[in-house]
Amino acid sequence: MRKVTCTLTSVFIIGILVVGGTMADGRIEINQASVEAAGGFPFTITAPGNYALTGDLTVPAETNGIVIDTNWVTIDLNGFSVIGPASCSPQSCTSGSGFGIVPQNFLTDGARSTVHNGTVRGFSGVCLLLTSDSRIEDVLVSECGLIGISLLSGVATGNRVSDTGQEGMGMGASVAFAHNHIQNAGLGGGGERAVSGGRASAGNSCDDLSCTPRGERRYYLTPILHDGNEVLDACAVGFHMASLWELMDTTQLVYDAALGETAVDMGSGPPTGVHGWIRTGSFSEGSSLPGRGNCNAWTSDSVDDFGSISRPKNLWDDPSRTISPWDPDTNPCSAVFRVWCVED
Repeated sequence: MRKVTCTLTSVFIIGILVVGGTMADGRIEINQASVEAAGGFPFTITAPGNYALTGDLTVPAETNGIVIDTNWVTIDLNGFSVIGPASCSPQSCTSGSGFGIVPQNFLTDGARSTVHNGTVRGFSGVCLLLTSDSRIEDVLVSECGLIGISLLSGVATGNRVSDTGQEGMGMGASVAFAHNHIQNAGLGGGGERAVSGGRASAGNSCDDLSCTPRGERRYYLTPILHDGNEVLDACAVGFHMASLWELMDTTQLVYDAALGETAVDMGSGPPTGVHGWIRTGSFSEGSSLPGRGNCNAWTSDSVDDFGSISRPKNLWDDPSRTISPWDPDTNPCSAVFRVWCVED
């Protein structure tokens, strides 16, 4: 969401309200002929209400398709498409300033709106963007120079997103997303993944495993080492430093091997025998006791303070033959370890 915000807060798009007619059910129709008769793109919606496509829209290069200059808007794509000329190859995507469906002003428009039931493809910017408390449902999105679907808050369900320069779906932390299929993201070479942010309310399919098929939360151990004063900023967007109690039953989680440290024989589980800093649930102190030491609530890198670390056990020679899953310890906060992270 960060890259989109920077783009949109500086863009104010001038357009006119095009009314192609009112359908029998009261929805306002949008089609190519009515848009062109009124002066061309962008088609700008300035009043709340229900709108529906009655044909495909073909949008010129570096031009926005539909601009929402209000809130409380529902756009039924009605099985039709909003199509721009941008394209993607297996190694890259055309990037630029053309957006498919976008608010006039990211800070004030596009809230409490819905887009559903159709296709948005071929735009050099973001293909489909809505802001607060909005819904994107059953939309096919592809060949987007930046992000495919960008949603600040609300719900995203049943969408198919492919071939994007950056994230397939970039979402605010509170977005509930489910039953989406995302593939071929990050073609612009920036390392973006299929999904960024959001909270899975059910399963999703991502070809890079950045989402899970049953909606489980992901966790990982950072490959990069950090001292005790750095750990709170160590986890990727959409993740936070884990408490041991959040990871106690890893059968209910999925290890993210694309983000995390890996080992030869880990399969789908975490690497064992590798310590990482971990929250304790204890009060703020630098105690040398495991479960109490937390580098003064992870603000200290002093050799005189201590923080708790833990690792999945890799020695199974306990006389009782009982394999305890976690092996805790403490270390001075000046030491560097990996960090256990869990999805928000």
